[in-house]
Amino acid sequence: MSGLEGPEKLAYMANQIARYFAAQPGEGAAQAACDHLKSFWTPAMRRTITAHKGSVALSEVAAAAVALLPEAADKGAA
Repeated sequence: MSGLEGPEKLAYMANQIARYFAAQPGEGAAQAACDHLKSFWTPAMRRTITAHKGSVALSEVAAAAVALLPEAADKGAA
């Protein structure tokens, strides 16, 4: 993992979190991963992953979790 920095490292971390919650049924995995990001990531981390979600490799669950973050809604309203 030593070459990962910035958005790429956050994507790696988000994918790990999403993989942990992937067994949740239906939309539960994305919501659980989003809840984890809201609880344990700093606002700056959440803003960074939201700003770069289209340019970093996110799993389906991780991308759905990022889309549920309040920062994603704020960005859409701007």
